[in-house]
Amino acid sequence: MWKERLRNRVFLFFLLFLAVPSAAAQTIAGGKIVDEVRWSGEVVLDRPLQVEPGATLVLEPGTRVRIQSPGLSFHVKGRLVAQGTQEMPVRFEAPPDWEGILFLESGDLSSLEYMEFKGVKSALRFIAASAQIRHLTFRDCQIAVQLLKQSDSRIEGNRFVDNEIALKNEMKSHPLIRGNRFVGNRNAGIVAGNNSRGLIEENLFENNRNGIVLTGPYEDSIQKNKFISNGAAIYCSKSQATPEIANNLFEKNDVGVYNNFFAFPSLVDNRFVNNVTAVSNDRFGSARILHNLFSGNEKALSNNRKSQAVVEKNVFTKNALVFYSNYSSYPVVNENIFSDNKVVGYLDIHMSADFEAREGSKSIVREESKAFKTQNPMLEQAPEQFEDFLDLSQNWWGEDTARLESAGPDANLDLFFDRHDMPEVEYEGYEGKRYALDRVVYAPWLEAPVPDAGPRAPSAAP
Repeated sequence: MWKERLRNRVFLFFLLFLAVPSAAAQTIAGGKIVDEVRWSGEVVLDRPLQVEPGATLVLEPGTRVRIQSPGLSFHVKGRLVAQGTQEMPVRFEAPPDWEGILFLESGDLSSLEYMEFKGVKSALRFIAASAQIRHLTFRDCQIAVQLLKQSDSRIEGNRFVDNEIALKNEMKSHPLIRGNRFVGNRNAGIVAGNNSRGLIEENLFENNRNGIVLTGPYEDSIQKNKFISNGAAIYCSKSQATPEIANNLFEKNDVGVYNNFFAFPSLVDNRFVNNVTAVSNDRFGSARILHNLFSGNEKALSNNRKSQAVVEKNVFTKNALVFYSNYSSYPVVNENIFSDNKVVGYLDIHMSADFEAREGSKSIVREESKAFKTQNPMLEQAPEQFEDFLDLSQNWWGEDTARLESAGPDANLDLFFDRHDMPEVEYEGYEGKRYALDRVVYAPWLEAPVPDAGPRAPSAAP
């Protein structure tokens, strides 16, 4: 009997021994890598790590890297190759303040496939180094990928979810950003500035506070993307005559494209559907808006504070309001199609060429800019003389053409709010003075539809 009990205990001990992970499955890593090293299984980084120039670190499928403390550096001056798969991704587990992997002045192109980062301060940073970044998942990071300087990385097919900023593009970096999903990022999907550029193509931006934020000129295209339910899908500030925004879908955003303070991008062949405001031009922001579709928006174009947008060969249909103008904003509007919109032109109380002629606002703007320390030499190019009307002539009005013909060229139609509805206005600080509000001019109108109005290419489908 005692022999049988002993055999059972030995067998049970053997089973328990098999169930306990072997100490050999865990690798303790750190120090310098000077040749080719391969990691697999569980790797614990307990010291700073540096991959030296000419060396390669390979992370095999399913590798799990645990970072012991937030201050541990992980620098790559050679090459990092992550060979994760969809079934067996490479995972990094680190404290929230970990600075991530820094690729530093490496002439070797790293290759990163199917990696996962969650809840870190920064995941990947690049200074004069580049990588192919494909099928990675970044979740709840402060900045997921940061191209700090001169990085030409290819960033394709990744998922950026619930980060503060998903991707930051800076200092003459020139990445390709294609086929990614930016979802729920609290500040922005992409922030770009400091002379950076790079094609942004076939991505999905959904439920972000901002999809893309540009803080200066961006000499590349934003094309074939989908922007769904963001705060501002694209925000351009001081971008001058850039970027080209072409063949994108903007749907259910608070603002589709916001152009602020001398931003003059080209918006071509896009579709703006069911947004609160499709395009907002503000503080001398004046986009070129050509061959787009605006359908079902609460406000198609908002023009504010001396916006001089160019609006040609677009289709506006079923919008609650097409043109909103305030503070001496006079878009150039020609050869568009207006069909079944509730209101086409609304002039708010600061649309008064009479005020501009008698008082002038350029000096006021100049003084305000000095007070806020935002003086821009382009302010001197701002216009000072204005006609007293928003010119909506030379457009096709569809079924409303019969109403225009019946009413004549200067009627008080419910398609417009202008001087007919509010002849004079008075402003704070100018008590006792009254100024004539501007008017909407809609005649002469076109006698036939514009044959090439609207987008000329099929909608993007990332």
